[in-house]
Amino acid sequence: MLDSLSSFVVRFVFHHTRLYGWVPTAAWMLTNNPGRLFLMFYGLVRRSTQWRSFIHNLSKHGVKDSPSRVESRLTVPLKPASEKRYMHSIHPHGLLVDGWHIVIANDPGCFSPERSDIGGIPNFKLFLCFSPVIQYVPAHQEMYQDRCGASSFKAVENVLKTTDCIPSICPGGFGEAVYCTGEDKYEYSWLKGNSRFIALAIKNKTDIVPTYTYGLTSMYKTQPYFRQQLAEMAAKTQIPLALWWGKFLALPFHENCVTVVYDPFSVEKYSIDDVDQALLDYQAYLKRCFDEDKGKYGMGDKELLYVGPRDAKGPKSGIQSKL
Repeated sequence: MLDSLSSFVVRFVFHHTRLYGWVPTAAWMLTNNPGRLFLMFYGLVRRSTQWRSFIHNLSKHGVKDSPSRVESRLTVPLKPASEKRYMHSIHPHGLLVDGWHIVIANDPGCFSPERSDIGGIPNFKLFLCFSPVIQYVPAHQEMYQDRCGASSFKAVENVLKTTDCIPSICPGGFGEAVYCTGEDKYEYSWLKGNSRFIALAIKNKTDIVPTYTYGLTSMYKTQPYFRQQLAEMAAKTQIPLALWWGKFLALPFHENCVTVVYDPFSVEKYSIDDVDQALLDYQAYLKRCFDEDKGKYGMGDKELLYVGPRDAKGPKSGIQSKL
């Protein structure tokens, strides 16, 4: 009973912290000397191996009974970086790629320098290209360590040129997070007109390894009103605008998520001039993967819809600065 209670407490703190519940706590700490002392201590130790290992193992204690897991549908093993470079695309975004985060929390050391696998998949050595701030955020920087950073073209290309890691991106971004809901029959992917990550892959000749997390969009509830307007604003400003809630605010309603890794989408036959067609082909491939597996994971009644800005009449060409 004591172990179950401690697991619940750690799980509660883990989810509230990873979803920025630490912000009001940190604000309160700044008002008193003990709090300021702890924040100073955190600033000094947060990048140390000992601190990261302690927090990661503590987080594992909280999610050790979670059913969240990774499954591979790869028909051919991924090649090492010396032979082939890839990009990894995460679908859907959720609030903060929640299913992935639980899997990573349950595997201490998976982002350490000596590891080159996640979920038991060889050569799946990820570098999260989400946001520059993520490397400073509690419950994230302890998980991803030094393998996380910005999502700009320059940042992703730097990962490809200077590391043996696979850049991991979430093309839907905060726009897709607004559509994170499990209350209707649709799954929403913010890919309409979003060809920027495709252009980056073509430019660098990196095939795209897509993953889809089934069950993610019913972990939390989001408000259904003005979603399109909020999503467009979130995508434009890169500010999270999803209005959401779970049990006790940040605890998910469930953690029964399965992240499936699919065969790479090849970009070899495309040039930059073909980026619009490549995006359409990628959308068709992702939907085919989703439709083939959705029944296996309790989502047989769901339909994958592609959404985007209201003025996006189709895929947009060109290389832009952000993914």
